[in-house]
Amino acid sequence: MGWRPVTASTETVAIHAALLPTGQAGQIMCMGDWVGHRPVSTAFTYWQIYDIDQDDIVINADLSTDLEAEGLTAPDTNAFCCGQAWLADGRWLCAGGTVGFSQEGHHAAAEHYDGERACWIFQPQEGTWVSTTDLNFQPGGTDTGGGRWYPTLVTLGDGQIWATAGHPNADDTYQLRHNNNTPERYLPGSATWVLMNNDITAPHEENTDSYPRYRLMPDGWLFCDTLGNEGTKRFFDPIGSVWGGPDVDTSALPGYYNRGSAGTSVLLPLQPPNYQPRVLAANSPTDRFFRIDPAADNPTWTTTAPRQGPAAGENRENGCAVLLPTGEVLLVGGWPRDTDDTLSTSTRFPELYRSGIDWSTGLYSGSDSWGTLDDPDDEATIPRGYHFTAVLMPNGSVFTAGSTASGEFNAELGIEIYDPSYVGQARPTLSSAPHVINYNRSYSVQVSGTISRVALMRCGSMTHGFDSDQRYVGVTFEQNGNTVEFTSPPHGNIAPPGPYMLWVIDDNGRPCEQAAFVRLAPLDCEIGLERNTFSLLEVEAMLSEPDDGLAVFHEAIFFHFDGFRAAELGVPGSEPTVELFVGASPGSAPEGMSMRLSSTNFESGTPHPDRAQRFTFRYDMRFANLDAFGF
Repeated sequence: MGWRPVTASTETVAIHAALLPTGQAGQIMCMGDWVGHRPVSTAFTYWQIYDIDQDDIVINADLSTDLEAEGLTAPDTNAFCCGQAWLADGRWLCAGGTVGFSQEGHHAAAEHYDGERACWIFQPQEGTWVSTTDLNFQPGGTDTGGGRWYPTLVTLGDGQIWATAGHPNADDTYQLRHNNNTPERYLPGSATWVLMNNDITAPHEENTDSYPRYRLMPDGWLFCDTLGNEGTKRFFDPIGSVWGGPDVDTSALPGYYNRGSAGTSVLLPLQPPNYQPRVLAANSPTDRFFRIDPAADNPTWTTTAPRQGPAAGENRENGCAVLLPTGEVLLVGGWPRDTDDTLSTSTRFPELYRSGIDWSTGLYSGSDSWGTLDDPDDEATIPRGYHFTAVLMPNGSVFTAGSTASGEFNAELGIEIYDPSYVGQARPTLSSAPHVINYNRSYSVQVSGTISRVALMRCGSMTHGFDSDQRYVGVTFEQNGNTVEFTSPPHGNIAPPGPYMLWVIDDNGRPCEQAAFVRLAPLDCEIGLERNTFSLLEVEAMLSEPDDGLAVFHEAIFFHFDGFRAAELGVPGSEPTVELFVGASPGSAPEGMSMRLSSTNFESGTPHPDRAQRFTFRYDMRFANLDAFGF
């Protein structure tokens, strides 16, 4: 199908982008801006919302916006070049950003911006920004150092957020370092950051270590495809904060990928039953890119099949790699970034990578290959280089925005969307999907057509050509007519908690017309009793002086629903469906015995639309007669 322009302009350079599970068909956060377009030293974060269904910008927050009059909020620090990741409840965490250019001290010679310590959370359902706990000061410090400019954030399997790298603040003096190489973890329950002082993630003298590429493996370790702390170790334990695992053979991987955000990489589809991980590294100016199987006994980087089409061999520096619901990888944008620093030589044609996965076994047992995208409509009309973003939308198309080059006016504000070949074809449909799912549980959806695959794809969160959380997780399923019953992933290391798109793919390899947003999270329901027995004599006595004709035991039973958002339980305005029965389910209800909701309690005090919490529903047990005691 090819590229199509969007009439609306972002007005803000979309250096950061995230797919939000809001609106009729999804929305996209565009955030950031750039020194050549607006003052980077301003303590304010520019942001906009693009609505996919309306095909337009529906929210714009900049320095000219009367935020209070329009009911908007914005960070009062500059989150430009922060790190970003999804929290388990579907909120979007942004950590660090830009304070200003180093003017003095040992950091001035490095000519990099100073890292911000402030952290912010965007709440998609409410559409608001709230501050959270700042990043830590430098190790051993109580009021100096720390902060991150160009950091990497990764969501872990238990919902914690791991952060590392980026240039620290100007007052950071720890080991005279030029990169914040001390990892820290964000604990959502307490909204605190824990500094981890065991191993460092890069040498102290390394300049910034900008956006190193880490991602979560199915065993809970992080795999790094940049240089890390040098040597042969590329696996990092995010809890123990140490390097470990097998040595990684990087002899085939060019030094191009050692540091910085010029290269990119993507975790290829994880498919049951074994969820074998494979990573693709892309963007280098060669006729081949590179891949590795991190779970192999001796992980070794090797070359992919030769690239094909008009973009073969072109330097895609700063390009973006986007997983498609077909399981293929679409590479868009990029440039050689020549000495003139202009976009005239950017790569306009996309590339399509096929990994060689055997979908029936989940193993990468076939040969990889490249599709040829050389139709005139495949050539982008807007060049993209540094500072652009690309995000998969729930209709299967790919949103692109942003890009900068040197000079005051070289800030790209246009939006262009790429429609893969399946757009416009007859595609299956998906309906009646659940809004929230737990791990290792069965759920049903309604579909059309014959379905060959079901997959969860994590909502995109892209900056500087890299999305550390990008994930395609296949699930097992059975189809009976128009009903598909699927089993959710077994645990969070395979699919970290947070927002996903649920896709079904038919037997011709075509994804559904519109994916469904689902939130994957560890959920729990507990039943408690304030009374574990109900006496015949007591009920008989109460019926002699009845409460509305009933014997009522107030708040005798309660239900805890843990890890849910309010709307996922229909709160306020609804309550769980409760069925009483005697013996094995479904059983028969005891005559004259019933329950009525007495009160609803919220762990946080209010049913906030974005924050997952514990809800407690307390029920009165009621007897209309003594029939319940006659079984």
